[in-house]
Amino acid sequence: MEENKSMSGHDSLQIINEMISSAKGYYDDKQTYFLLWGWVVAISNLSVYYMIEFTDVVNPFIVWPILSIPAGIYTGIDSARRSKRSKVKTHMGTLIGYLWMCFIISLIIVLGALVKVNYYVNPLVMLLTATPTFITGVAIRFKPLMFGGAAFWLFAVLGFLVEIPEQSLVGAAAIVVGYLIPGYLLRAKIKNESV
Repeated sequence: MEENKSMSGHDSLQIINEMISSAKGYYDDKQTYFLLWGWVVAISNLSVYYMIEFTDVVNPFIVWPILSIPAGIYTGIDSARRSKRSKVKTHMGTLIGYLWMCFIISLIIVLGALVKVNYYVNPLVMLLTATPTFITGVAIRFKPLMFGGAAFWLFAVLGFLVEIPEQSLVGAAAIVVGYLIPGYLLRAKIKNESV
């Protein structure tokens, strides 16, 4: 028969500290990926715009796989490594992970379908990105990320209203507002909490 014993103050404090460490690690994961992908997408969009407008490059969109494939490999390896190292698996973390997995599957389907019909997909990617970004902001209770998700919806509408070269500029602006600003604010929050 198992003995029911109450926790000592030290045990309670240790559990609280482990939970705080786990949450900080979770936030650290998020800001790392938002910053990484923010820069990859911003640089890709600006590079495509530059190549369309100012060069004779036949396929300016080649920059996307050149930058995103290594970033995707890094994200997958780093995420798996962090998951194995994590002592605590939270329901929220699992839910957010599946949300982003669904986003990636949807993104691959949209990209595969629309590239075949030679349609530039930037507004649709912004539209798809809005939902997981917004919900992640809600889940981690971080309003700048919620505003970033909402900004993706607004920029997607604008993206549908402009020509293909300008869609790259709209996409770059969207990623700055939707990922980079919230990512840097999240990084600052993490630094402030660890002081």
